Amino acid sequence: MKIQPKFTLIASTLAVAVIFVLVLKTLIEEEKIVGEEGQADMPPRRLEGSKQRPGTVNKTVARGQFLVKHAGESASPSNGTVGKRRLCAHCYYEPYGVLPEPKLKDSDLVERVRDVFGADFHPFKQCIHLATILCSNNTEEAQVMLKSVVLLSKTCLVFHIFAEDSLQSDIHSWLNSWSDSYTWRIHVYIYPITFPSGEDKKEWLRVADRCVTQKLFLPSLLPGLDSLLYVDTEVIFIKPIEDIWGMFSRFNATQIAALSPDSEDLSSSFYERYGRHPYPGKTGVHTGVILMNLTRMREFRWSNRMTPLYTQYRCRIVWPEQDLVNLIFYYHPDRLYEMPCEWNYRQRHCMYGNNCHRIGTEGIAVLHASTGTIHNEMQPPYLALYETFKDFQLGGGILRDLIRPLRRKWWTANLVDMPCTQAIRKPILSTLARYIED
Repeated sequence: MKIQPKFTLIASTLAVAVIFVLVLKTLIEEEKIVGEEGQADMPPRRLEGSKQRPGTVNKTVARGQFLVKHAGESASPSNGTVGKRRLCAHCYYEPYGVLPEPKLKDSDLVERVRDVFGADFHPFKQCIHLATILCSNNTEEAQVMLKSVVLLSKTCLVFHIFAEDSLQSDIHSWLNSWSDSYTWRIHVYIYPITFPSGEDKKEWLRVADRCVTQKLFLPSLLPGLDSLLYVDTEVIFIKPIEDIWGMFSRFNATQIAALSPDSEDLSSSFYERYGRHPYPGKTGVHTGVILMNLTRMREFRWSNRMTPLYTQYRCRIVWPEQDLVNLIFYYHPDRLYEMPCEWNYRQRHCMYGNNCHRIGTEGIAVLHASTGTIHNEMQPPYLALYETFKDFQLGGGILRDLIRPLRRKWWTANLVDMPCTQAIRKPILSTLARYIED
């Protein structure tokens, strides 16, 4: 029996209505930016009072509006070119333009911070200098990180530790508890959390979690040093610190610092998806591991640039301690040396399958458990590595006390098939095996 034309029309109308509802639902979900990835990366807030209608582009670049640099396209800070709109919901309402770089602060922000236990500063030019920052609950992380540095290194080390007042005595105690066979080549300075004169300490402490904005002013606070490696506390060294220190010899005449890209994959890049300010390259840079030529940074007046940049972009940044560094290297890309991804390997490199392909041949040099990975148990493979290094005692065997326990943990039923386990297991175990002493 043939279907009457009017029934065909009704069926077609219903089909169109269903499709319309599905499309509308998709748009609403995109507008809210819901989903696991969006919650993990915390999309920025939409500015209040924006009246830009969806689907329109403002051709005028007004002060306070700027362009997020899109992969593969240029955006000149000098001419304020408006580029392609990104497919993030907040971009439908906020046209972006690139602001000119703000003027530097006039004051000279160079002054030495003092060791809280009265140790006289010495540059120790023959040593490797490492800095880190301890606030609130990350003391244990720092112990594990410094232990991994000492274990694999054979050279003289100087630790510059910036810590809150309540943590300083404990740090001094557990460092002194290490065996003399290691501490004879270690020098330690412990400093209070401080900022150069002329800076608003309360404001810099307020704008970021804990006191991580301290890292932005290291060139000014350590004026007697020429070179420095800064690392976040939640990193673990898998290769000797001497290897990354050797990258200084690769700098050209203009480069002042080395950082790794924020991501190797555009789809997992925070800045590509949610960034609301200019950044260098395709994915921006990550500030968890920074190799610093402090002399060049002071000549560049690095610290003097922070407050003007923060004032200009404060409504568009999420992590000041990282976003401000990205802004500097956006305006001055010739000052940046790009560090390979194996020197700051994070869960973003492996949670959807490994995208730092160099680890297949180079191994993993530094594993970074960023965004609270080891505390919120988001990545059990990272937690297994952290706990193994925490339990390791200096003087123990790398094969017996590191490699074998790690191998057992990563082969357990709940970890063996996880993407990050599959990505990091062989590169880490094979890298550590190089340093087994006969």
